[in-house]
Amino acid sequence: MESLSTPRCSRARFVPHICVGGELCPTHASEADLALLRSLSDVQDDFLDGFDWAALAAGGGKGGTLLAFHKCRGKAFVVKELSPSDHEALLRLAPAYVVHATRHRDTLLAPFFAHFHRPSTGVHYVAMGSVLPAPVAAVAAASAPSVYDLKGTADDKTLLYEGEKRRDVHKRFFNVGMRVCDLASRKCCRPFAAAADVAADAWAPGRRQYAAGKQHARDVRFPLPAPACAWMC
Repeated sequence: MESLSTPRCSRARFVPHICVGGELCPTHASEADLALLRSLSDVQDDFLDGFDWAALAAGGGKGGTLLAFHKCRGKAFVVKELSPSDHEALLRLAPAYVVHATRHRDTLLAPFFAHFHRPSTGVHYVAMGSVLPAPVAAVAAASAPSVYDLKGTADDKTLLYEGEKRRDVHKRFFNVGMRVCDLASRKCCRPFAAAADVAADAWAPGRRQYAAGKQHARDVRFPLPAPACAWMC
C-alpha cells in the first residue's frame, strides 16, 4: 500500500487519494460519485497536482473559510475549505447531487470534482468548477461591471458594483459600536444617541454600503429572453 509519507500522484480513477499541490490527500466516500463528474467534464484526476496551498485566503464569507482559484489545462477551479457541517452535508448529498448533475448536464449548480482532506492539517476541502475566470478583484478589469453572490437567501450580496469591489462589514456581537447605534435608534435608549453618533463615524460608511449591497442583490433584476428564463426555472 502506498505510504502517505512519500506521496506519488495516481492517475487512476476511483482511487482513495488525490494529489493536491504535491501532497497525497485522502478522498472521502463521495469520491466514486465525483470521479464520474470529472470524467463527464473532461477533468483529469491530476487536475490539482499544481495547486498552490499558499494561495488559500479568506473568501469573505461569514464562515471565515479559506479558498483559492486554480487553473489547469485551460479550466478554472476553486478549492475551498469546508466547515465540519458542510463536510458532513456533502458526504450525505453527493450521490443524489451527482445523479441530478448527470441527468441534467446544463444544470446551474456548481460542478464538484473532488472532496478530500489534507493530512497535515486535518481540514476538509472541496474542489469545484469556477464560473468566474479569476478572483472578483480581477473581474473589475474585465467586462463585468457588477458581480453578485446570489443564493436565494438573506446571504445574497453584491461583490462588485460598477467596477468597485464591496468590502464585507459584518455586524458581529463584539462590534459594540454597531450595537450602540442600533440601541440608540430606539426610543428607550435616546440618551445614548450622542455616543452612537461618535461610534457611527467609525463604522457607518462601510457597513451601510455593505448592507445596501445586500439589499441591492436581493432586489436586482436581470432582463433575459424567454428561452433563458425557461431554462433557469
